[in-house]
Amino acid sequence: MIYGPSGVGKSTTCGGIPGAIVQPMVDENTWGNLKRAGVVSAKLATLPPAETFTDVTDGIKSLLDQDHDYKSYVLDSVSSFERKLHEHVCRESFSNDWTDRGFMGYMRGYEVALTDLRETLDLLDRLRDEKGMTVFLIGHSVVKSHRDPRLAPFDRHICDLHHKSWSVIQRWCDFVFFMDFVVDVTEEGGRGKGHGGGERQFLVTYDASYDAKNRFGIIDPISAGDEGVAGEAWENISEAVKSARKGAK
Repeated sequence: MIYGPSGVGKSTTCGGIPGAIVQPMVDENTWGNLKRAGVVSAKLATLPPAETFTDVTDGIKSLLDQDHDYKSYVLDSVSSFERKLHEHVCRESFSNDWTDRGFMGYMRGYEVALTDLRETLDLLDRLRDEKGMTVFLIGHSVVKSHRDPRLAPFDRHICDLHHKSWSVIQRWCDFVFFMDFVVDVTEEGGRGKGHGGGERQFLVTYDASYDAKNRFGIIDPISAGDEGVAGEAWENISEAVKSARKGAK
């Protein structure tokens, strides 16, 4: 999974993955613009933009049922997918009632939705196991207060999902990369001033200021390369994974 702020290049990175097919969401479908701008290949395969939760699961099932040469599946974005999931659960299990008498009552709608979420992740596992496909999720980041019983509350970057959804997805992922701009802060006139923002990087191990993980022993950071060079960010990730695996032998 790759998550980060808007405009940092998450979709561009995944669009550079060889043999990928993308599942866009209807309310976040920028892939046509990316193709026209030449940022990703005009030949990049995309499924029809999903309007509902079942559109996403039907798309996964179609890849399981058909013969094809795709090597990777990209869901863009998991944040939008979660909204469709909750709409589906509210309609099917709570008669489309979003109030405290329905979905929001004791926050039970978020808990009920985990069953469908886990079933979707099981389908994605089947893509990996039966079709040999690698699965990538794209997410948006948000800054939230983190509470630790040992410490005072502090802010950190996490994926923009309900905490119950994020707990399930974060455990399921082999890697969670936080993609962000490289920014330096200097003190000027008694106040901090940020500089930079043109260079981008992937942060791949847990830090107090952001959530990240990887099961490959990759070392922070990975350069995301030049934003104008298609495929460079993904090439850097691939090289980092290869190097980590060689070092583990």
